[in-house]
Amino acid sequence: MSTAAIPSFAAPEFARPPSPGVLAAIVAAHVLAIWGLLQLDGLRRTLAEQVPLMVSLVSAPTVTPTPQPVALAAPPQTPLPPQRAVVVPEITVVHPTAPPAPQPVALPAPAPAPVAASAPVALVAPAPVEPPTPTLVHLESNQIAFLREPQLVYPPLSVSRRESGTVVVRVRVDAQGQMQEVRVERSSGYERLDAAALSAMRTARFKPHVVRGRPTPFVALKPMVFDLG
Repeated sequence: MSTAAIPSFAAPEFARPPSPGVLAAIVAAHVLAIWGLLQLDGLRRTLAEQVPLMVSLVSAPTVTPTPQPVALAAPPQTPLPPQRAVVVPEITVVHPTAPPAPQPVALPAPAPAPVAASAPVALVAPAPVEPPTPTLVHLESNQIAFLREPQLVYPPLSVSRRESGTVVVRVRVDAQGQMQEVRVERSSGYERLDAAALSAMRTARFKPHVVRGRPTPFVALKPMVFDLG
């Protein structure tokens, strides 16, 4: 390992007093300086006496005054009209709904035509109400009520020829007891006997047949017997 060389410092030497020549030179320099200052002051005075003094008046720069804001007179205030309270209408939000079903409109009844006071009003009588037709009933032969019994006449030719038999006659009678129809329901086999039975029944008269207090038409079968014995 190498060791670096450390420089050695020599002890300062005390200043030596200047030599007499140096001191003389210093003193001479100060004297020259003072003389020169004196000469300079005299030169200034001489120049001031010989050279006329020229003075030029330099006008001061014109200072433009800064314009001041002019206060404008406030316009006369017009009195405002009294404010009215503004009524804001209330807005109601209506939600769409199904249209109501149409209601029937009642039409006013037509006014009756005016009746002239002078014209006589003809009163119309109501039509007579016909009673309902009674139900036709069927009767047995022994239920027939006669006002006059049928008169049975034996035809002479049938007697001579020995014709006999039973004729069943059908008769229809209305509620008043009037005979409406008569006909042969079952023949005896002989034309003359059948005709004699119809003739006898046409001569008969009948009582009205009453059912529950009400006259009722009827139909009945009446046997007519022809017997020579």
